[in-house]
Amino acid sequence: MGKQQLFDENGQPVTLKRRNWPGVVIGLLLVVIIGQAMNSQAKINEEPMQTSEPTTDLSDTIAAVDATENTSEISVESTTVVATTVPTTAATATPTTVPTKAPTIAPTIAPTTQTIATTEAEEETEIIGPGTYKIGVDLAPGLYLILGSTTSSTYFQISPPNAPSDISANGNFYNHQYVEVMENEYLTFSGGYAVNGNDFGPSAADETPLVEGMYEVGKDIPAGEYKLTATSGMGYYAVYGYARHDEIEENEIFTANTYVIVYDGQFLIMSGCEAVGVQ
Repeated sequence: MGKQQLFDENGQPVTLKRRNWPGVVIGLLLVVIIGQAMNSQAKINEEPMQTSEPTTDLSDTIAAVDATENTSEISVESTTVVATTVPTTAATATPTTVPTKAPTIAPTIAPTTQTIATTEAEEETEIIGPGTYKIGVDLAPGLYLILGSTTSSTYFQISPPNAPSDISANGNFYNHQYVEVMENEYLTFSGGYAVNGNDFGPSAADETPLVEGMYEVGKDIPAGEYKLTATSGMGYYAVYGYARHDEIEENEIFTANTYVIVYDGQFLIMSGCEAVGVQ
């Protein structure tokens, strides 16, 4: 059966056009969306305080449009922001430096200091350093041997009771010197060290010739006659009955040489000279 030809009012053949159905569908969807939007706006105008979401499921409409026009799906990724706590740095206390007491350095004896010779082998003794001592408080009364330097002079001083700045006897010497002190007096010496003079004697007493210094006759050197020779232009000697240094029994300043006779219990002091025994 053939197709029927249609004609218009003027007798001209009419060509029928095929409808574009996809376009019709899209048009209908747009009409529906616009109508729903107008309906929602009307409800909002009637209820201005209502904040509920519209009932239209837009996902269905979007799905329909995607199915018709093959549109690409758009996805939105949500980003979760994680709050982090910034670590707090704890304040640290600055360490406090505790002052320390400086160590006390024990006085050392220079190699040039005279040494002692004991009257009894391997006998122990108290070593007394330089300073000022009150007799009866710091030191016992008695005889002390001060051993000083062989290259520089050492000073000693005996002061009376209750007057440590006054002078009863004093002097400068090389090598060694005896001093005898009494209760409540003060003894001061500036260098070397001191020991008990009754138990010890200077090692220089064993040398020949005898060097300058102070010797106890009968303990350090034998009694007898000695020839003294100046070593520095002029020499000096003195003889004491004891080691108080306040009463001189005999003394002399000389050039070249001289002679002296000493007895047990006396003390012989030589300065700027040396001595040898006379047979």
